[in-house]
Amino acid sequence: MTSPSKNVRLDYHRKDKQMTLGGYTYRLGDLFTTSKTGITGRIEKFVPMRQNVTKVMLRLANNQTRFAMVKTY
Repeated sequence: MTSPSKNVRLDYHRKDKQMTLGGYTYRLGDLFTTSKTGITGRIEKFVPMRQNVTKVMLRLANNQTRFAMVKTY
């Protein structure tokens, strides 16, 4: 999978159970890797913060929870 471009559109569907980012659709339970730190985990929750920022809650392999901020410019 390639990195999303800077012109990214983020859409929420079905009460925030999936999001479209850079042409890819992510759903709860999908693997997501952060671009800044390279942390990979399963998506547990999407929390829209502002128009261009979304907080994504990830469940890591060691069962820890990690939050990632996704910028959508």
